[in-house]
Amino acid sequence: MGKKILLSVLMLSLIGCNQKAETKAAVLKVAASKASTGISLEPFNDFPEEIEGAGCYFAANKKDFKKEQYIYADNLENLCFIKVKGKFIRLELAEKTVDTTGTQFLEKFKNNEYELSVDFRQTGDDGDEAGIFEGSMTLKHNNESEIKKDLYGICGC
Repeated sequence: MGKKILLSVLMLSLIGCNQKAETKAAVLKVAASKASTGISLEPFNDFPEEIEGAGCYFAANKKDFKKEQYIYADNLENLCFIKVKGKFIRLELAEKTVDTTGTQFLEKFKNNEYELSVDFRQTGDDGDEAGIFEGSMTLKHNNESEIKKDLYGICGC
């Protein structure tokens, strides 16, 4: 009788361990699947026709900015563009907040797939009609995946 109980406990333990291993494998498979569907911003140096003249142009850092490898561009009014999977993504302004000094901005853009939050502040001047800005942006795709990037660039004419 004691051997049967011991054998039963041993078998249940082995089954339990096997199920834990299968569960771990399933969790890892789901995590890998989510990682492969993540958002990847692509740099660009050409602009859509709607971005002409005045606007903001941001790169991920000062080095990329000097190489004209932008990840964000807007028209200073109601449109911005990013590039994902080789295509420009057009987003429309949904909300804009400016601090009392006029140097700190929070802008939110949307379309049917993406939400973009851009938070930036003026850190210097780049001539008479442009300012140097630094900040960050957070891009969400269908409320499933999200990416956050630092920003460096200019706004002006």
